[in-house]
Amino acid sequence: MFNLANKNHRILFEHGLVMDTRMHIFFVAPPGFSKTFWLRKMLDPKYGLIAGGPFKTGFEQYMTEAGWTGSIVPVNGGWIESPGVAYDYRSGIVGVEEFSALVTAMRQKHSAALDTALLASLDSGMVRKRLRGGKICYETNVTLWAATQPARFDLSSGMGRRFMFILFLPSSRDTELIKQARRRGKYVEPPDSSLYVYRAELKEKFYKLDNLKQIVFLPEVYQLFDELQILHFEEALAERLLIGYHVMKEDIGKELYIRVDPEAKRLVQLAFMWRDQIRRGTELAQVISILREHNGKMPLEQLREKLLDYGMDYVKSTNLIYMLCRDQVLRLRDGEVMLR
Repeated sequence: MFNLANKNHRILFEHGLVMDTRMHIFFVAPPGFSKTFWLRKMLDPKYGLIAGGPFKTGFEQYMTEAGWTGSIVPVNGGWIESPGVAYDYRSGIVGVEEFSALVTAMRQKHSAALDTALLASLDSGMVRKRLRGGKICYETNVTLWAATQPARFDLSSGMGRRFMFILFLPSSRDTELIKQARRRGKYVEPPDSSLYVYRAELKEKFYKLDNLKQIVFLPEVYQLFDELQILHFEEALAERLLIGYHVMKEDIGKELYIRVDPEAKRLVQLAFMWRDQIRRGTELAQVISILREHNGKMPLEQLREKLLDYGMDYVKSTNLIYMLCRDQVLRLRDGEVMLR
């Protein structure tokens, strides 16, 4: 919401340019652990928490490069522009329940440029493409919320730097809590009155941003970033997280001061702890999390059985465990796997 207000009223600048403050979110969790559920709870066009608010929300699945940016197609001897997702949601949030579908599309010959198109539109918002039938040229403020299963992510790539990651590697306690919560949710109807009130408050918050003239980051913000050793190109993600937190928390006036209270500090620490885990490898983090739950050691067969619950077959889990033993992260002795 702040990004849309910022683009309209030019509140926050960086090096002579209006700062883009979109927060693209990437939710990483094993299969069956609420990735689709939370996207739907937030973005479902009819029952989602923020659907019907001041911006458009919706879902997409597999798409080509033309499906994302748009194309120009021949019709009755002429050419007309066919808008893509980046244009349809130019002032909204689009959810992709399984990001691997986009990765699959990027590997196809007809959509080899999807990677580049996503990078440009998610960062600067500039969409530029010249085709035989003409030129596509527009600016988008589309925000992407995506989800996928634990895998290896290259955070040094441009794609990794565009996203704020949420990592959920469930413990046995988490699994039991989710099971009980699913049962309690049976027969629960949509809370229409509560949804109406919340959406009305969200709209009011959005319209109040029209009054905002200045955002000020207090020195304590960058002291925290230095303590956490956040890289310069990742500081923008932390800044956006804090802007969103304070926009939702504070009563909006002409000035908004970005400071570090205990909750703001916790959110930044959590976000970058997840980021570090993803940088090391989510599959590695999954194995370590399971072993720690079992006092740092468990039989090899039991560990492989546990990893089956999280979508990792025997071949993949065995290769991963032996690789971690070779890298001296784990130790295997007498059929028992241990943390070093």
